[in-house]
Amino acid sequence: MENPLSIDEIRCAASAFKEDLMRQCKRCVRRGDNPGALSAIAAEEYIDQFVMDLSMRQLAAMPPRARAIRLPGQKTI
Repeated sequence: MENPLSIDEIRCAASAFKEDLMRQCKRCVRRGDNPGALSAIAAEEYIDQFVMDLSMRQLAAMPPRARAIRLPGQKTI
């Protein structure tokens, strides 16, 4: 791949796609198409899971010292 997307670019695209799905869901509800509305909601959940999985893989690929260290009651180091 020549220009892979960053996780932030993927999150931005996912957010826009989720907004489209919510509009579709609302449209389906107005039309009385409950199965269509449910499938739009399920698709939104799959997008959330996909982005979460990518984030976790990115974090796991980072060297241990590159990860942010968070101590209770303190700022991220």
